[in-house]
Amino acid sequence: MTKRQSKKTVKTHNGLVIAVADAGNGDNDVIIGGDRTLLPSVCARTDGDTLGFSSDIERKVTYFDWKGRRYMAGDDVLATLPNAIENHLGKNRYGNDLQQRLLAYTLALGGVGAKGPQHVDLTLLAPPGLFTELKPQIVERFRAAGPVEIHMKGEPEPRRWQYDSIQVLPEGITAAFALAFDRRGLPTQTKDLNGLTLMVDCGMYTMNVIAMLDGAADMENLHLATTADAGLDKRIRQPLLKLVHGIDPNFAVANAHHVDAAMRDPDHILRVGVYETDLSQALAAYGEEYAGWIANFIDSHFSGGAGFSKILLIGGGAYLIADPMREWFGDKIIQSKIEPNWLNAEGAYRLRLAKLAAQR
Repeated sequence: MTKRQSKKTVKTHNGLVIAVADAGNGDNDVIIGGDRTLLPSVCARTDGDTLGFSSDIERKVTYFDWKGRRYMAGDDVLATLPNAIENHLGKNRYGNDLQQRLLAYTLALGGVGAKGPQHVDLTLLAPPGLFTELKPQIVERFRAAGPVEIHMKGEPEPRRWQYDSIQVLPEGITAAFALAFDRRGLPTQTKDLNGLTLMVDCGMYTMNVIAMLDGAADMENLHLATTADAGLDKRIRQPLLKLVHGIDPNFAVANAHHVDAAMRDPDHILRVGVYETDLSQALAAYGEEYAGWIANFIDSHFSGGAGFSKILLIGGGAYLIADPMREWFGDKIIQSKIEPNWLNAEGAYRLRLAKLAAQR
């Protein structure tokens, strides 16, 4: 379930909370002062009213107030209001009110503003193929919104902070910095980025494939890095949903968010009301098919990986393709100690620390 809000003291850097948000279609992966907070990227309006019954009769929900309206977010939405979901979808989502709202709630869950107003140094990510177009849009929208105020359930006063600095970086490329720097922002002397490295970032709707030479990307051709309709939705989620609908009439109401929850579940159990089914075998099969499609993509676009010394798998679906990719590409697949879904956020966070240290 969604993490409950924290009132702990958030680590700061010269008075600033260093925050990085990898806001995907599936999850908000956010690093706050070095600590990680994950929130499924869904939201819904709610009134938060209660009938006054005991907790064993009436379900209690966690909500927050934002700009005069009340919302739930994350797993609470799927469990309570599955038919009223507001999705974090499409190109317009970058920098819009939904992204700002989900980010503010995630930051609050991580403790920002719990001990009084704070100043936040914020880094956001965008797909490399849309980076040039989206970067000014994101910055402009966040700045136009002004200081943040969010009222968490059960707290007497709203939490407040402002974004003193807003950076936008391209996904995929930032993952390389998770290898190049440690968590203090110091160089690691890694050899994984020596020579030609392919960064394969599997998102929900797109796939980013970026070639890097000695840790440097070709920024002139960044717009070519993103392939639409090549992500987890088309290759895994939609086939799974079709499969689920055919299992039993009780699963006919299952939607993509139920499948998302099953993919996040350690045992890959799909839950729809009181009904459950195990999707682990199906996930493994569709993951292998997707890995084969990616291998063919590399064959046709990058000469089968010839000349590339390493391949880094990035994103929440990387665990589904890692084993078959290792069978085909062997030790070219980088064995990172960082979970693939956190590589982009970790890289952006470590790069930000390195840059701030250089400014001293």
